[in-house]
Amino acid sequence: MQLKQYSGFPFPAVQKGPQGALRYVKENTTALIKSSIAQILLTAKGERPWNPEFGCDLTRFLFEVANPADMETIQNICYDAIVRWEPRVRLSPLDIVVAPSQTDPGRLSVSISYQEVTKTKPSKESLTLTI
Repeated sequence: MQLKQYSGFPFPAVQKGPQGALRYVKENTTALIKSSIAQILLTAKGERPWNPEFGCDLTRFLFEVANPADMETIQNICYDAIVRWEPRVRLSPLDIVVAPSQTDPGRLSVSISYQEVTKTKPSKESLTLTI
């Protein structure tokens, strides 16, 4: 099976040299996929004028008191966005855990476990974001 090669800018963008050029990654890396998932989840729908459907609607939960129903909704929103916008991963809704942050009250921790579909040997990767 031939592995696909992907390219793109990491998130957040990283300066490559003294001239200010941005680092561009052209390979199939775990870091690039994690960066892509972070971009998807931290981008509000409508934020990108050329692609208003990109991202997810987590901003509507900012400054709200999190309850179990909201945490389940966040889980579903994250799942739908990742499945739609990141074809290099495979996951189920149960692979996303939303819980109150241990370090910062009033914030939520979103932990995502996924499998890269391009890897020849299946292995789970994970990413945790605090929103």
